[in-house]
Amino acid sequence: MMIRDPVHGDVLFTEQEKTILDTAEIQRLRGIKQLGTAYLVYPGALHTRFDHSVGTMAVAKRIISTLRSKGQEISDEEEMIITASALAHDVSHVPFGHTFEDERKILPGHERTERLNEHLADSELSDSLDQLGILEETRCILEAKEPLEKNHPEPWMPQIVKDAVSSDLLDYLRRDAYFTGLAQDYDDRLFHYFIIASLENQPRSTRVLAVDLGKQGMVRQDARSEVMHLLRMRYFLTERVYYHHAKQASGAMISKALEICINHGFDPADLARLNDWTLLEVLKGYDLSTPIIRKLIEGVEARKLYKRAFVLGPEVGASRRNELISLYNRPGPEREELESMIVSKLGKDWSEAGPGDIIAHCPDLGTMKEARVFARDEEGLVERLHRHRRSISRDLDVIENQYAGIWRFFVFSKPRLARTVGRVCKEFFQEEGGYLAKSYD
Repeated sequence: MMIRDPVHGDVLFTEQEKTILDTAEIQRLRGIKQLGTAYLVYPGALHTRFDHSVGTMAVAKRIISTLRSKGQEISDEEEMIITASALAHDVSHVPFGHTFEDERKILPGHERTERLNEHLADSELSDSLDQLGILEETRCILEAKEPLEKNHPEPWMPQIVKDAVSSDLLDYLRRDAYFTGLAQDYDDRLFHYFIIASLENQPRSTRVLAVDLGKQGMVRQDARSEVMHLLRMRYFLTERVYYHHAKQASGAMISKALEICINHGFDPADLARLNDWTLLEVLKGYDLSTPIIRKLIEGVEARKLYKRAFVLGPEVGASRRNELISLYNRPGPEREELESMIVSKLGKDWSEAGPGDIIAHCPDLGTMKEARVFARDEEGLVERLHRHRRSISRDLDVIENQYAGIWRFFVFSKPRLARTVGRVCKEFFQEEGGYLAKSYD
């Protein structure tokens, strides 16, 4: 079978891969957008986790082909395990998963064993993998924890699918840039730098996926430059797309609606059977005395988004930033008390304001996990890139500092409340400075 993909062209599927693709669990991913609410900023960003899964498999096959061309022996069964894992690597994703899991922390990560088990037990997917004789091997890859070189018998196999620089990353960077219309890409020469290398000083023989940065006793500057370009591309998309303030505001609104529902008895396990639009309908129809949930969801649907009433950035310093993250990144009394305090101080003119009208939103600090890719230098040393000597890993500090520079703590509110909310926040965070909202009247 062949699928025409707008990013990778024609993608060929074996009969075994087709049976995995056609399972209900993989097909459900057609209804989950890869970038959540980013379509409110970039209208073309409607691609799905299904599309991304197809692309991840296509890239995995390309990496395998490159490794084989260099003499690496990879059996047909090993290839089938890797491509099956690539197709299924996002199977436990829920709608708006990164917002719920990474930004608001109201759900555990999708890669958690219990979440995966919901889709790898008594399902069409598990039946298909079992009939192919690779269920446990695929489960082993999907459940492998970091560091992979210590938690999988053949770490190069899961690393092709889900490591720092992997088929997952190489698909979503190219796919996200394409569908947002941003002129960003990496050079396909990058694929030729992949090797399987042996780690030294390990208790057992450990083979890992690495990029080869050495040739004839010298550093390959073209290889090093291309890896660095990939890291800069990842930062660019983080700044322009993943951390865009309108995406953050709309995601916070949906998340707040879900948080309220969970506090009133909604079972998060039900998310596993929902897609983007069915979740929004469920939330709008949730039986509560307050209309705030429906208003939050309808606000996102109509792009009537909450505004930035108050913003703190990296100028507060690393220590205070980390304190704010510890207080407000996760659901808990601190976040709820801050929102309630702001509402209580709005004054009699805003007496109708209540829970859900104010949202404190404090994403965690972005990290450059791609710098943890294994690299082999000109002397044959295999080490994670960020641990290599500076002649190999220079420029990493610059990119890492850029990630710290895009961190923000937000207080979002309805537009008509923004200026008043901003003044209340300015008084509460009086030593912090911060950005105050303009008038949205």
